Amino acid sequence: MRSFPCRYALILLVALAAGTPAQQPLEVYFLNVDQGDATLVVSPSGKTLLIDGGMSGKGNSVVVPLLRGLKLTHLTYMVATHYHADHIGGLGEVVAAGYRPQVAYDRGTYGGVPSNSVYRGYASAVASVRRALNPGTVLDLGSGVVAECMVVNGQVKGGPNVNIQGASQFENAASAGFKIRYGDFHLWVGGDLQGGAMGTVDVESHVALKTGDLDVVQINHHGSNDATNWAFVYGLSPEVTVISCGNNNPYGFPHTEVLQRLTTFPTVQVAYQTTRGAGKPGGVWVNGTLRLRTSGLTSYTVDGGVISPRTFPLDEGLPPPPHPRVPGELVVSEFLANPAKVNDSVGEYVEIRNTTNRTLDLIGLTLRDEGIDSIHIEKSIPVEPGGAVLVGKNADPKLNGGFVPDLVVDPFYLSNSGDEIRLDDPWGNVLDVVRYSSSTFPASSGVAAERKNLTGPGTAANFTAAVTPFGLGDRGTPGNPNAADPNFQAHVALSAGMPLVGQTLILRLAGPAWKNHFLVLSALRVPTPLPGSVTLGVGLDLWPLSFFHPGWIGTLGSGVTTTSLPIPDAPVLRGQTFYLQMVILGTGGLPETVSDVVRLKIG
Repeated sequence: MRSFPCRYALILLVALAAGTPAQQPLEVYFLNVDQGDATLVVSPSGKTLLIDGGMSGKGNSVVVPLLRGLKLTHLTYMVATHYHADHIGGLGEVVAAGYRPQVAYDRGTYGGVPSNSVYRGYASAVASVRRALNPGTVLDLGSGVVAECMVVNGQVKGGPNVNIQGASQFENAASAGFKIRYGDFHLWVGGDLQGGAMGTVDVESHVALKTGDLDVVQINHHGSNDATNWAFVYGLSPEVTVISCGNNNPYGFPHTEVLQRLTTFPTVQVAYQTTRGAGKPGGVWVNGTLRLRTSGLTSYTVDGGVISPRTFPLDEGLPPPPHPRVPGELVVSEFLANPAKVNDSVGEYVEIRNTTNRTLDLIGLTLRDEGIDSIHIEKSIPVEPGGAVLVGKNADPKLNGGFVPDLVVDPFYLSNSGDEIRLDDPWGNVLDVVRYSSSTFPASSGVAAERKNLTGPGTAANFTAAVTPFGLGDRGTPGNPNAADPNFQAHVALSAGMPLVGQTLILRLAGPAWKNHFLVLSALRVPTPLPGSVTLGVGLDLWPLSFFHPGWIGTLGSGVTTTSLPIPDAPVLRGQTFYLQMVILGTGGLPETVSDVVRLKIG
């Protein structure tokens, strides 16, 4: 073995005895510049980044005093997210006070620039160090701290170029947005980026898809409802949000819709505001500058103003939001807009069905019309292959006409004369849309409209008037397969994955209501005169066992039932493949239809 000189051994022992030094903290300051934005990032390396500087006057009165109080002598980077006065007005003052950055980044001249004196003052102050941002521009702050431009001028890093030319709020839509990383800590700062409401262009949804889960989000556009859309919140899933807004500002920031969106979202623990803003409930008023400190390892702490310090764990390791859905995977399979046995306000329903062969989750989806009504699904609701989720306003079958909804929402409203039922994912994909009217759709008072072909369009020709009475006497099949859809009249789904020897196989059966059925379990699959069926083979002891098991022969009742089958703890079964199918019996006990074939491989 090679020996070390004595002096090197001593140095090694001293280093081991001292241990590994703790990682130095990153500090982020969300400055209280009243109505405007200013964010200061101070890396453990000593490098600094100032993003925006508030209105004219705030550079001298707020930003420069903070820089001096921190004993900072320089700025490494300066960023103007866009050219509105409440973001760039104070930047020239910071430069004039001796804090000229090494590089000043902004969005350049794309689409034109303002002609006012505020912009001219900013441009003159940074002219010698000015550079234009591009999607993917990385600002290295040392010690592992990186600020990456995810969007600028509507151009998303790794995503589309959103056309913002001619937008009603072009300057806001052109905002640069940054993802700031330090270890496992992730922060978003994005100026006045737009989310598509109030006639604006939706840039946020595309950005969220490429940015992913973060810890802290500085809310875009001071909490205006034209920003911070559902896809943005869902895609970034922050635990802490920060809203920079003016005290008693004339714009009403932050808007009630945004505060409700944040305070009801499952991951968001607190929504901080630099001031009380317009005084609406929901946010925590800092009434001062908010400071964030983190080692980037396990947690971060926020304090400042009138609030008490609070520490939050980093969420590294949590599952990311699901990927965008494919249109047609989930569809509106049935709806009752005009019940007759009860009032519309309690008896309406919408049925959403899974058309795929895998379980899907409704979390994050939006059920809406094409006006102002929308329902955001904020909890996990798995939908099995071929299965359905029933959405209604009232949970009491005695009051709502006789059905049991899976998801109860209030308010919930379908117009009798005509409306739209649309299902969107968080990324802006329209999964399905049904535009109905009382004059063209095959439904009437007390009669639901049932989709005939789940994979067909949501047009009147693909719907039929329901004929099956339910509950108190209205017609429909809420929560059950549609009688008009031959492709989904019989269905078998596994409720718990592939079975193992010694465990119990759980099955969910769906088919025409009150029909007799039996299940076929076979080791062979060969053609028979009945299309899609299977021939019984030697079942390696499973077939005789299943034939007499409760629920494998019987009546479907309302159209949906669950059954099970214990798998013997027999090594000979491991690795064997079986085929499972349900046969529906019609008049005289003869086979009427069969389900799809489910392939089982015993583990």
